[in-house]
Amino acid sequence: MVFYSEDTIPAESISGFAHAVVHVTDRLNLTGGIRYTHDKKDYYFRRLNVFDTSEPSYTAQNKIDGVVGKYSGNRRDYRINADYELTQDLMVYAQFSTGYRGGGVNPRPFVIQQVQPFEPESLNAYEVGFKSDFLGRAVRLNMSAFINDYKDIIFANTAPTVVDGVTLSAQNATPTNAGDARFTGVEAELTLRPVKGLTIDATGSYLDFQLKNIGAAGATISGITLDSQAPYITKWKASLGIQYEADLGGAGTLTPRFDLAYQSSFFPSSDNNPATLVPAYTVMNARLAWTSPDEDWQVALAVTNLTDKFYYRNKGRLPIGIVSGQPGAPREWSLSVRRNF
Repeated sequence: MVFYSEDTIPAESISGFAHAVVHVTDRLNLTGGIRYTHDKKDYYFRRLNVFDTSEPSYTAQNKIDGVVGKYSGNRRDYRINADYELTQDLMVYAQFSTGYRGGGVNPRPFVIQQVQPFEPESLNAYEVGFKSDFLGRAVRLNMSAFINDYKDIIFANTAPTVVDGVTLSAQNATPTNAGDARFTGVEAELTLRPVKGLTIDATGSYLDFQLKNIGAAGATISGITLDSQAPYITKWKASLGIQYEADLGGAGTLTPRFDLAYQSSFFPSSDNNPATLVPAYTVMNARLAWTSPDEDWQVALAVTNLTDKFYYRNKGRLPIGIVSGQPGAPREWSLSVRRNF
């Protein structure tokens, strides 16, 4: 490190909201809400000499020392929801809501040219779904489908900063309003209790991302195209859990459980560099718990990553081309004892 950073970012966010529910009939409910938010952030950048912190840095960072960036904005957001009980065991709903992610100034500039403001990203969210219980609550199934429309979605610009053909900084992580985008997805949750003591739970989701257009600021992002995938977006996720609570009579209960979780591949940055692709992986966990008759003691033996699978949780690429990865934890065992009072 060739400089000492002592940035301060005083910020304030003031908001007020109203929320109301109207019971139109015994089965139909309407919910509405409105929220007003005022955000203010001031960025005071200090880049000091590591050998004498009373002086600015002796590198290109010294031009950042003393620079002040400011952001201020107001926002109104809304929500309206309607839910209707078709039967005692089945409820359907539809919802529209808005939201935003606040703007600001790049909090981590490497050269003064990267001290850039960015605007808020805004969201219009549409969702429909149902919640249900069947067969005396032996089966529970919840499903939803949604569309999230983003305006001025924020991506990190990792392109080198070049001025007049000279690369001033190969490092860059400037938040940038890339353009407009859409997420389309489906989620499902299922719980089964076919016999006493046995519980099976499962979840699944599909998420599709589409960059609809690229704005002028977004065009400066390294490698971005309309086919780019948003960072950390996995198309598929699924989980399965099975447990059985065996009654030991006067000796309490013994509950073995098995869990499986899957997620598809993803890119950790908007440039979608193939070297940083995090492959899909499946992880399995297991647990065996004994609970005392009065449920005041519990002893549990657990193992995570049951098959000792090697997989990456994340990857990153340095400007010099080196790719590093964060591996998932290997197989781990634990024994816990819990006392309830």
